[in-house]
Amino acid sequence: MMAQIVYHNGKQYDSVAELTAAILVAWEALDLAYLRKLVGSMPGRCIEVIAKQGNTTHY
Repeated sequence: MMAQIVYHNGKQYDSVAELTAAILVAWEALDLAYLRKLVGSMPGRCIEVIAKQGNTTHY
């Protein structure tokens, strides 16, 4: 999610400072509800990984 925001439209950065600033903007743009949904899905994700013995999951 953050990479999609930081590198939107193939954006490249000329300095570490520019990239750092873009990362901070992306961090602030993350929706708390989205993050909660990801955290809430972790038990199911872990169970599926175990059930598939580490193979590809549907996530």
